[in-house]
Amino acid sequence: RAAAVEEATTQTDFSETEAVIEESLATIEKEKEDLEAINKILEQKVKDLEKECEAVYHTKAVDNMLFEDFKERMKDKYEYSSNDTESDYEPDEETRERNREKSRENKRLKKRLKNKCDQCDFAGKTEAGLKSHKTKKHKD
Repeated sequence: RAAAVEEATTQTDFSETEAVIEESLATIEKEKEDLEAINKILEQKVKDLEKECEAVYHTKAVDNMLFEDFKERMKDKYEYSSNDTESDYEPDEETRERNREKSRENKRLKKRLKNKCDQCDFAGKTEAGLKSHKTKKHKD
């Protein structure tokens, strides 16, 4: 009888332990599902941030391209270059104005030398002017 009582007690302990284990497994399974849902949300956020980052890089590249184009147009139209090393600072207003005028004249001369006719002394303001001169004056 004692052995039967002891066996019944052991079986009861096992079934209680089994119930606790089953409950723990159910809790772990629920936590796993919650973590998987959170992981999916975070993955979507990462994808959205990557798209946003790509858009920002694209915008930056376009802005840089437009800025370089703007600088080139200013250089061509106004004979201005932001890369010039000369300084406009002089304590005297007349000296500053004289230096500016010299600089502008030097730029004009450089531009004219670029558009100089190789057959005569003509120097055009633009490439189109030089081409027109060559077709009219040097028909050969």
